[in-house]
Amino acid sequence: KIERLYRMLQEDTRYVAIALDIGGWQPHDLPSIYHNRYGDCKDLTILMISMLREAGITAYPALMRTRNEGAVITDFPVNQFNHVLACVPTATDTLWLECTADYTRSGDLHYTREDCHVLLVGDQGGEIVYIPPSPAEENRMTSILRGNVTSQGLLKLQGTVEVTGNQADYTRSKLIYSKADARRDWLCGSFLGRHMPKLELAEYNTRNVEENYDRPLVLEFNGEATHYAAGSASRIFLNPNILNRTSSERVPEAGERTIPVYFNYAYLDQDSLVLELPFGYTLEAGPKPLELATDFGFYKTDYRFEGRTLYYSRTYRLNQKSIPPEQYEDFRQFIAAVSKNDQGKLVFRK
Repeated sequence: KIERLYRMLQEDTRYVAIALDIGGWQPHDLPSIYHNRYGDCKDLTILMISMLREAGITAYPALMRTRNEGAVITDFPVNQFNHVLACVPTATDTLWLECTADYTRSGDLHYTREDCHVLLVGDQGGEIVYIPPSPAEENRMTSILRGNVTSQGLLKLQGTVEVTGNQADYTRSKLIYSKADARRDWLCGSFLGRHMPKLELAEYNTRNVEENYDRPLVLEFNGEATHYAAGSASRIFLNPNILNRTSSERVPEAGERTIPVYFNYAYLDQDSLVLELPFGYTLEAGPKPLELATDFGFYKTDYRFEGRTLYYSRTYRLNQKSIPPEQYEDFRQFIAAVSKNDQGKLVFRK
């Protein structure tokens, strides 16, 4: 029932914020919201709550300050809120509904709505409640790539990429709200082509972009990239981390740090590559497979070369969206080790 009503809200209403006079503080009356089929976060939330209650499902409004606006001071009674969610208590958990989102499943929240204290307005009055951040496994990107590279460095590639959670939320917004040319430019650039110069897509298709939000968003593609690998008369140099690499520049050296480092959300990247090289090449050198496990992250790479085929895998998981000052130096060293391994090249000799 909850999922069907939430889907109806998404399909039949639109988010429109008109904060004139008292409209910025008080929702409009239900009949006008339902008749007009639009409203701001307050309007759409009370409409959703009313539909749930009509269906016999308990639901309450929850006032929040979105994470990008700062944290709520929980022991100081003042209006600090700029948004509202619907809260649905269940037998085993609490379901939070973002009533202004058009392309998400019930229970999924944008990262600015996670790791927040909210004022839940229940039957017994107001209560401060904490919404925890989503775990890394819910914000996953998995890639399976297969291709071949020539001695001149041309890479021909086909692959499948799946994303979930906040990673899917970002990808979905780019695919839905961009025009066709801008969408292809984004795919060839910052999404697939960050580390593949001059990537050209021959074709691509997507699934679960504007439907089936409970399933991973899927991108299938094939194309080619010139100058992916560097070559000499007898050698090929290439980096097998085609889609994801970590840079230590994001975590500079610091003296005595006093505030945490914040990331948007915890996430998990899993990449695998099967790459065919020209005849006659053998693996001459490369970074050693690496495994690092810490409280704040996990990293593992592995590869082997059989015949003329390279098999490579990489896993990177950020467990925490915030790194406290006392962990910063350990985290910096972790990122430095990951970055060094990610930037390493494999050398093949003929």
